[in-house]
Amino acid sequence: PDTSRQGAEHIKPNLQTAQGRALFVWRRMSGTASEIGAEAVKQFGGNADTYRKRKAELFRMGLIRFVSRRQCMITGCQADVYEGKPE
Repeated sequence: PDTSRQGAEHIKPNLQTAQGRALFVWRRMSGTASEIGAEAVKQFGGNADTYRKRKAELFRMGLIRFVSRRQCMITGCQADVYEGKPE
């Protein structure tokens, strides 16, 4: 839909920055996407969803890897845990 395309265009200029910040956090701690989003907000500000949504992209790029599955400290739901691969 048009709203999805508009959303993608809105984030495009800041995408690499958001990916870099999320990866920075994942390389320092393992966590669920929601936990990483919350930690990234503490460190960099912004919106947790902006960082949380980078998980699939970073995984596809081979920059983070699956570690385990556990209860997320943010959502309380079972969630996959990832960690950043070493530089």
